[in-house]
Amino acid sequence: MTKFVKVKEADLPTELSAEEFVIPAPNFITEILACKNKAPRSGHTSPNYMMEIAAAVADRYLTEDFNTLTHMNVSRYRGIDIVSPEQMNDVVTKMMLKSVPDVLDAYVDYHIKQRPDGVKLIYFLGDHLHTTKFTVNGIDELKQKEIDSFLGTRKKKILSKSDD
Repeated sequence: MTKFVKVKEADLPTELSAEEFVIPAPNFITEILACKNKAPRSGHTSPNYMMEIAAAVADRYLTEDFNTLTHMNVSRYRGIDIVSPEQMNDVVTKMMLKSVPDVLDAYVDYHIKQRPDGVKLIYFLGDHLHTTKFTVNGIDELKQKEIDSFLGTRKKKILSKSDD
């Protein structure tokens, strides 16, 4: 049975076993970087660029009935300075949440379903607000202090017998 634990990045183990998997906090940096060749040379966002990113996000995380042309209003996001992928992620996240409020849950659901076979423990780096998809997928939450005993990696205490 698979379980998940909500952790901070600093609390992740340095090495993961084949039974462990990490789902990062929801972000669209992968899609933003995939569309970087479509970015305007001016260094500012354009409706076409925003539509490209929205289409990349929709293709990966949303259902086939979502249409970026009819469901997205990208004109509000014209002329924003593109400083870094992280700053662009904030803009894209706001844009997607405005049109598709469940997009972050869809992100988590996608990663849950893409985990490798045999995973017993999922480390989730996102906000507790986005953990509902774990429950929907039948994955219960585990507390951090229960990780070692759940994975069977707890070191057993050796009790020495004293000679009386």
